[in-house]
Amino acid sequence: MQNIDFFLYVCYNDGIERLQYLFTKRRCAVKKFTVLFLFILFFALVGTVGAQQEDHYHLSSLTVSSGEGALSSGIFASATIQNNNTKLIFEVCSSFVQAMYGKQVGDFFIAGSGGAFDNTPWVGPYVVYNPANWISLTTWEGASAGVDKHPDIKHIQFYFAYNNLRLNYSVLYLQWSLIHFQKDVPNNLPGGGISLPLGKYTVFAGCDYSLRDHKPLYSAGVTAAF
Repeated sequence: MQNIDFFLYVCYNDGIERLQYLFTKRRCAVKKFTVLFLFILFFALVGTVGAQQEDHYHLSSLTVSSGEGALSSGIFASATIQNNNTKLIFEVCSSFVQAMYGKQVGDFFIAGSGGAFDNTPWVGPYVVYNPANWISLTTWEGASAGVDKHPDIKHIQFYFAYNNLRLNYSVLYLQWSLIHFQKDVPNNLPGGGISLPLGKYTVFAGCDYSLRDHKPLYSAGVTAAF
């Protein structure tokens, strides 16, 4: 029995070390995830051309934006693959890659999410309550293996909490976001902007203001619906 226990102990620690090694390749991890995102998007586009039936997954929207916001900075891309009320969402920017998989249940979109931010893996629930076109509430939380830039599969801990209230009126919107990241001071970000539909495209631009850092955050982008 002692030999078996020792063998299991060695296998466990070797497995942990291998996972940590994979998560600490900081130079190439985000690039590899980005390439994976592009491959997935390519096959989604091919599938969309080949099958637009209701019982098939298809690319329903693609978003590209730039700037700063509560959750991202720099160039950001998002693709939504949908089958009736079920959605698979991929998102990527210079510092993270993440995905959500969930279903619309009445006025709620309920999903599980996971990804890697600065090469630190995390998972958590994502919920959007949208009782009417003019209002939506989002809550999103994550737990990580280690801390930012220092992944450690042995230490699971709180990573982030994000809450957002958005009010829409015609092409204008107002919103308030609250984000708490690791041990940072929570940040309140009031903001607003414009979202202008142009056929199958929607062009948007907005500004959030960081009350913690005392600076505006500007962003703009376009969404294509398929």
